[in-house]
Amino acid sequence: PPALEPATIETLRRVTEQGRHPVQVGFTVYSVTNIDPVSQTFACDLKLLLRWHDTFLAKDPDMVSMARSSCMANAPELVFERVGGYYPKHLVKEIEPAIAAVLQPRISFANAASVEEVASDLIVYLSPNDELGWVRAEQHFRGTFHQMMDLRAFPFDLQQLEIVLRLPQRTDMGREFTQFYNADGSPQTEVKDWVKLSEWERFEPHATAEVDSKGRARYAITLPMLRRHRFYVTNVMAIMSAICFLAFTAFGLPTEQLADRSSIVLTLLLTAVAFKLVIADSIPKVGYFTVMDHYMNGMFILLFTISIENGIGAAIYQIYPTIFEKHANQIDLCTFLTVLIMWGIFHVWFIHTCRRVRLESLKALHGALRVSDAAEKRHNADRNHGPAASSYSSAKEGAYFVRLAA
Repeated sequence: PPALEPATIETLRRVTEQGRHPVQVGFTVYSVTNIDPVSQTFACDLKLLLRWHDTFLAKDPDMVSMARSSCMANAPELVFERVGGYYPKHLVKEIEPAIAAVLQPRISFANAASVEEVASDLIVYLSPNDELGWVRAEQHFRGTFHQMMDLRAFPFDLQQLEIVLRLPQRTDMGREFTQFYNADGSPQTEVKDWVKLSEWERFEPHATAEVDSKGRARYAITLPMLRRHRFYVTNVMAIMSAICFLAFTAFGLPTEQLADRSSIVLTLLLTAVAFKLVIADSIPKVGYFTVMDHYMNGMFILLFTISIENGIGAAIYQIYPTIFEKHANQIDLCTFLTVLIMWGIFHVWFIHTCRRVRLESLKALHGALRVSDAAEKRHNADRNHGPAASSYSSAKEGAYFVRLAA
């Protein structure tokens, strides 16, 4: 009978042995764009770093020679030195694509709308810094991912964007995801500070590795994104508040002048409606009330209240002119103060609600640093202790390659 292929033998070994074989995962996110609450999607450009053990490559002659003599088996005259206990990161042995295609885990994205792999960036290699048999791979993906977004706290909302990795193929049975850690013990969960977003603040990502109900490996990358609320507060809510506050000028006219009073209030009402139509594209279209919806509706209720008060005051003047003329100023002043106090109480409640929602969003970050702060922290660590201390760099970057023949 024909001999079994190495990949088949490796799969059978994993399935029959006790426990699960780890596939270590780390990632670098280059950019997150097109966060769309309407279509419930976002776009992401990321690179995955994988590390796993394979018995087929455990006796690779070059890696065995490096472990024994610090030189490649086919180039004994080139002796490499360790610096701080490690060989240079770019000293790796690239595996032939035909072999890599058989050995590497076949990752899929559970919540992907569409994903494209950048084939030119794929590399599978052995590193002399690893124990024998450990294989590394770097894969670059660009895709659009589905994400359910809760916008009830808009514009103070925090969105936890997720990218879910799986190992659904039968050839990956017996494998599980675990977190990849750098030399300093920190997890490789990085977001580059290259592409900044005008509407969102990006925070340090985190990831969880688990097994789903069908026993398949699952790895969820979470990207916290906190919306920048200042635009909506200063350019939407503040302007809406100013428009509606001008309705109090109607109390400066005598109560019996209903037409003039109503003209002021109705003009402001039409202005508020036109303003809301103008900003409609900036507000998410969802089937429930957001924090901003509560505020906008509260301002409309204020205009309706003043308009109704003007009508009631004019009606009372027509029914009881003698009594009203005697106490007109007191009645108008009491009505004005009542509505003004209601307006103030509403704003106190709304400010308290905004602070509470904002604090809840910040609390949900669990102390995560902003991406810019995290990048500066890594830069300082690299400057003080060298690049090996805080992060990995791609093996593609000026690497010394020895290709493993098929």
